[in-house]
Amino acid sequence: MCNEQTDSIIFIQELIENFIFPFLVAVTSFILLTRLTVWRDRRDKSRLGVAIIESLIEEVYNGITIMEESINLQQQPTKLLPRKSWNGMTTIPDDVLLILLKISQNIEPKGFKIKEIRIHCKNYFDHMTSTWDNSVNKNQNWKTNANSLINNSKFVEAAQGVLRMLEQAKELLEKNSKKKCPK
Repeated sequence: MCNEQTDSIIFIQELIENFIFPFLVAVTSFILLTRLTVWRDRRDKSRLGVAIIESLIEEVYNGITIMEESINLQQQPTKLLPRKSWNGMTTIPDDVLLILLKISQNIEPKGFKIKEIRIHCKNYFDHMTSTWDNSVNKNQNWKTNANSLINNSKFVEAAQGVLRMLEQAKELLEKNSKKKCPK
């Protein structure tokens, strides 16, 4: 009877050593490597988002400067608003947008809500810039038209909201890219 128990214990030890333990090591390794790959991918996409948003920030900031100069000097606007970085709704890729949605979920917005970043960028780069550029290109009644854009349509305030939203998004993406386990 003692031999049977010893044989049973040896069988269980061999089973654990030769099957269960290697299986657990393989599963654990797979899970860790998968998580590390996901985290590296999220970190890289956060960095990509920072690069994209930096160019958008530069253009919005320069656009605000152009609008304010024209109004402050009360001169005919002669400069078009920059928009080369905007290439439609896909300028901010879906993966970057998804990360932005995750990292801004419980954050108080400084400008517009980050979850609406594509909408507000579209409004600025497609609607506001083309409306401003039409004002620049059509010289008649420039003062009335420019004042209407600034005062009635609140172009500068809207652009500043977009700028604050982009700056906050950049800041959140930078923080996320530096985390050990980014969202």
